[in-house]
Amino acid sequence: MPIISNEKVMFKEDYIDENELQQYIFKYPELLQNELDTKFHALAREVTLKNAGKLDVLLIDNNGCPIAVEVKLQRNSQARREVVAQIFDYISDISELDYHELNDMLDGKLDELAEKMGNQIDFPKIVNSFLKSGMTKVIIAIDDANDDLIRIMDFIKEKADLDIRLISITKYDQGKTLIPQFFVNGKDYEEYSDNKRLVNPRFEDFINYYNSHTKEELKTINNEPNYYRQFKKNDWDKLLHYEIWDKKKIKSIGIEFHIEKNGYQNLKTVISQFSDMQILDKNIIYDDKWSWNRGRIYIELPYSLSDEKIFEYTQEFIDKTIDKIDQEING
Repeated sequence: MPIISNEKVMFKEDYIDENELQQYIFKYPELLQNELDTKFHALAREVTLKNAGKLDVLLIDNNGCPIAVEVKLQRNSQARREVVAQIFDYISDISELDYHELNDMLDGKLDELAEKMGNQIDFPKIVNSFLKSGMTKVIIAIDDANDDLIRIMDFIKEKADLDIRLISITKYDQGKTLIPQFFVNGKDYEEYSDNKRLVNPRFEDFINYYNSHTKEELKTINNEPNYYRQFKKNDWDKLLHYEIWDKKKIKSIGIEFHIEKNGYQNLKTVISQFSDMQILDKNIIYDDKWSWNRGRIYIELPYSLSDEKIFEYTQEFIDKTIDKIDQEING
């Protein structure tokens, strides 16, 4: 399909080989980012792994999560046959490494990035936590997607707790224009996409009620995106917060506390102790997988409840958790 740019009609062009597509991805890793991702950084091409052989491109994001990229062209029959094995081989091999081993393999590129980010102390620990937990993003980058490959990748995404993606990158004008298309995206992105819409009046009504009845310090601190609002004590890190979440698919409002930063294992232990605690007639749910195993607690309240009743649940949720959380955060 042709595209028009600057009044110029451009037609899709074939890549010379997989190496050409690799080069573009390494030069422009942003092609593989979705709207939820932090910045991607290119680390190396043709990385030799213990069992999986050579990984085409290795990236890492600002959060310290490794990203394994396998490049396939549609004319390569391996695009269907080997993709499943390669995904798990990459994750397995990378998870056997620690920060220093991976840094040595990359000739110090991780240390260089940590210095560039001004985070030489914490970055190795953060990367190690991703490596040891097997939390590696895997991206299959292709020139064109066929139905079989989409079906396989969709199946893996649904059945495995992995962030896997299938992205085509179409070449125009001798590579001066590159257009990515996401065929399979991460689970978190799907929930984000479902909620990226005009604000839900039912949700907005409760937010207004909450802010007019809660303490000044605990009023919500964000207006975007449209499907959640955060609040916290003034002296907490912004990545440790309560959240009111519009769960449109189940027609409910979630009242939650999130840990979205590494280094808070003790806090995770504290919030795990709230599991099954009764909040009126609801029980707190503890989710230890949230945000790359950092953890959250939550209750879900149907839209059908009044604002006053949802606020009552919210207030009790806060009252029963905030002191212990604050004590752990602030000592």
